Amino acid sequence: MSRFLAIAAVCLAAPAVLAEGTGGTHTHKGLFLRALGGVGYLHANADYNPGAATADGTAGLLGLAIGGALAENLVLYGEIFGMSAANPSVQIGPFIGTDKNSSLNFGGLGVGLGTFFMPSNVFLGFAVDATRLGLTNNDGSQTNGSPGLSLSATLGKQWWISDQGGLGVSVQVIGGGNRDNSNSNNPATYKTYSGLVALTLTYG
Repeated sequence: MSRFLAIAAVCLAAPAVLAEGTGGTHTHKGLFLRALGGVGYLHANADYNPGAATADGTAGLLGLAIGGALAENLVLYGEIFGMSAANPSVQIGPFIGTDKNSSLNFGGLGVGLGTFFMPSNVFLGFAVDATRLGLTNNDGSQTNGSPGLSLSATLGKQWWISDQGGLGVSVQVIGGGNRDNSNSNNPATYKTYSGLVALTLTYG
């Protein structure tokens, strides 16, 4: 956790230093802030020897980004996000079922680079995040994989609601990996994929 906090401090502080000054009306300059919430599909699978394990389900998403403009319409930002799929479908070897009263959780923090295509106000961004993948069991206990990395791409469109504020929609795809070292005799890496649709609220 301390490692994640250190990464967050670097990712979130560095872009803010670059965000000197404020932008003008309907421009992407200076400070950049974005909050988002959405829904999508979360899938994780690992190949053990022998057998495989898979968990997936519909997930809710929350995220926050803060940064600044390197140039007009080009932003560098730090981000943090989390998603959770309640009662995921689970397959372990031949067993297939629903893990009731549990949740599959995936979250991360990292740094991204994005650009706005004007005047259409379309956003395209890419990010690299340090991530954790875990399962909250029906008895309240948690099973977590080792910290991993993910890559994500975001495509969005926003509409101005103030001089520098925008309300929009976005689609996002995420792919990553988290190693499960809980069984030293049979470790495996969970490959995680997610596709999401979100509402966004942006300043700058």
